[in-house]
Amino acid sequence: MYFIIIKMKPLIKLLVFCYLAFISSNAIALTFKDGKAVEIEKSKILQVDGKYFLQWEILHTTVDKKTIIESWIDVIDQVNISNKDIKIIFGNADNLTDKYRKTVNLKFNNEDIILEGDIDISCDCPLKMKINLKREFVNEEYIYEGMGVWSEGKDKVEIVKVTLGPELNKNFISDIADYFEYYYTSYNLDSFKHLFNYSYLELNPIEISGDLYIPKNKEKYSLIIFQHGTGDPSNRSNTSFQRLVIPKLIENGIAVFINDHYSKRNIKGKQRAWLNFPTRLADSIQIIKKLVNDNKLNIQKIGFTGWSYGGMETMFLAYEPIKKLHNNNVDAFLSFYPDCQYMIEGDIDKNLKVILAEKDNSTNPIICEKYLIQNNIDYSIYENANHGFISGNGYKFFEKTWTWYNCPGGGIINQNGYVKFDGKLFGGTQDEIDLAITNLCGSQGVGSGDTKIIQSKAKDDLIDFFNLKFKK
Repeated sequence: MYFIIIKMKPLIKLLVFCYLAFISSNAIALTFKDGKAVEIEKSKILQVDGKYFLQWEILHTTVDKKTIIESWIDVIDQVNISNKDIKIIFGNADNLTDKYRKTVNLKFNNEDIILEGDIDISCDCPLKMKINLKREFVNEEYIYEGMGVWSEGKDKVEIVKVTLGPELNKNFISDIADYFEYYYTSYNLDSFKHLFNYSYLELNPIEISGDLYIPKNKEKYSLIIFQHGTGDPSNRSNTSFQRLVIPKLIENGIAVFINDHYSKRNIKGKQRAWLNFPTRLADSIQIIKKLVNDNKLNIQKIGFTGWSYGGMETMFLAYEPIKKLHNNNVDAFLSFYPDCQYMIEGDIDKNLKVILAEKDNSTNPIICEKYLIQNNIDYSIYENANHGFISGNGYKFFEKTWTWYNCPGGGIINQNGYVKFDGKLFGGTQDEIDLAITNLCGSQGVGSGDTKIIQSKAKDDLIDFFNLKFKK
């Protein structure tokens, strides 16, 4: 028997005093009344008028449902709620079949929400759904949750997860910062050679964007560029880590840019792993140059930080051959749990600091530590921490996700785009090189995520690091 149970993440985000403020036992704060917090008694009817997103995610798990084999966001729809009238504006899905999914509707049943309609995954076999979604108040927010099984086979379970949440308010700190969606021009590269010989500038340009936050009433300010990993950045600055960090930086007179490799390239779901590293670096180089040369901005110093693949970008930007490409415009680099399997020929800026996770089973901290010691780079290791600790959402294991964790390390990229790895020389496009290395020593199975305690430590360390660097 098939059944679907839908998991609902926060419907109501609470903003009392600040994002992590404690609330009283008698009242809560709601954020969907003209974009402002409205305090009501818990016993009163929930006020939910506003715009929301309806996110559909596909999960493949082991048969015991304890391990995630793979997962991806398939489509995000828009939901408008007015006086308990719910309207859904559907997007186009990749794996979920639209003609059935678009029959789904939501309706109120007192304080609960009923989801009903048809759904299938890559087949003409719709499943009827009518689910009563119960509201729970957990960790200062409302949650509608469940777990939905689409099919169960010998090797895996196919699950549909749907998240209904408020439309992401990008300018969540409007009282202290001005927000802009900021655009720049970049390119899609085949290899590192395109970077080093500047031939990428002759390729067809593409428009990329990100979120820019500038402190109000500040004539001059420093700026930090945030760079995501391979995970989906659809939330951009609305992840819990950014919401912890950005207000503190703004209060210290530091602007923030949240870069996004994927959205303007229409990369989503499984496609996110396809964007090669030279292209990511080109994006970072281009946005640095654009921000520095923007006469409308009064940037004094620039910092760069990122996590996982974004942490690797941060390290690469600190190499002298890459610094020349962005005109040495970055003053400080903070890298979280990067992959150190191969590096660039040349010296590396000592204004780099790297933070590793002791229990990282995705990017090998031992290989990184060895390299950092050899090159006299400042670093620290969080004890008992996992890869992805900035999320603070708990640990999850992904059985089929590929990693170079067991590779020997020590690879070198030369300025002709070749990679010397494990005594072998690899050439061709970067995709071909990465595939060859994966075939040589790649393995599957990575974990990600950690506690809010570790997340908070990362927040404090990031703020302290850039405050110190920018003061100097």
